[in-house]
Amino acid sequence: MDNIEGIDFTFPEITLRENESIERCDTLLNSLKNMPEFVQTEGSRCFYVPSKDVINVVPMSQFESSESYYNTAFHELIHGTGHESRLARPGITESDGFGKKKYSEEELIAEIGASFLAGITGIDRASLMENNTAYIQGWLGVLKEDKRFVFRAAAEAQKAVNFMLQNAPDFD
Repeated sequence: MDNIEGIDFTFPEITLRENESIERCDTLLNSLKNMPEFVQTEGSRCFYVPSKDVINVVPMSQFESSESYYNTAFHELIHGTGHESRLARPGITESDGFGKKKYSEEELIAEIGASFLAGITGIDRASLMENNTAYIQGWLGVLKEDKRFVFRAAAEAQKAVNFMLQNAPDFD
């Protein structure tokens, strides 16, 4: 803030919540092998960094709900399955930049995969459905000329989920 002159700006306050862990989700996350490391940096964004093969995730207390936290972690983990050492998906290995076709396809794969994992772990998806739907619709806009992509994305998401489950020996 010290290097900004002439602009009045206040950072919004981050509301911390007392979200609770969901045991089945933690069991999955803690049993994963051959997946990116979770790191925590300052800030309020979650993302996957393919070049470092790490997932940045903010504390659960910064999320609206526990379900939102796990859904986001699942989304980023699905991205991680696309790493060249795993499933080598083009949206990760050959990304074309934000808002472009491959990037958009990868976002759809990650969101659909996160929805699958939410169902598998039994977290309440009703509270997530509105945001998931809006997110998916936003990325589908980029892919409007390819009406069949959503089916391919679902198949790729299933491959990613299968990969994760095969690499989670302690999760039943």
